[in-house]
Amino acid sequence: VVLSSAVLPSAQALQFNIPSRAPVQCIPYPAIWTGGVAPYTFSIVPGSQGPPIEQFPNLSENRFTWSSDLAGGTSIFLKVEDATGASVESQLMSMEDGLRSDCLKGTPHSEGATGGSATATGAPTRPSAGAGSSGVPSATQVSGTS
Repeated sequence: VVLSSAVLPSAQALQFNIPSRAPVQCIPYPAIWTGGVAPYTFSIVPGSQGPPIEQFPNLSENRFTWSSDLAGGTSIFLKVEDATGASVESQLMSMEDGLRSDCLKGTPHSEGATGGSATATGAPTRPSAGAGSSGVPSATQVSGTS
């Protein structure tokens, strides 16, 4: 009797590749990650580590461009979780004020506030073709743990 087992590729630890600048309100903010197992959930977490302000589940690709729809001054973490529950978070960032406010959700958010929070689903947006080769001029890498 010959027994065989399927050999599954081992998942690499999740790692973020995000711009070194903080998100600016109403300016698309690209995030790319490597490792992990799809589908992924991309989340915007308040600086107080409460429940996500926004969540984008069931992403099959390892990239997402967030609309940066929170007011300047809001403290956030970006987080990606994969199908196995492994996750990676960015460093704490403070949203920068922008010239536009038409994209903002509800009223301005303060750190830890849950009022006006939203959960969104749907396809990720893409940087425009004119945004440069990757849309990410410089990046910060952050490794996660499983």
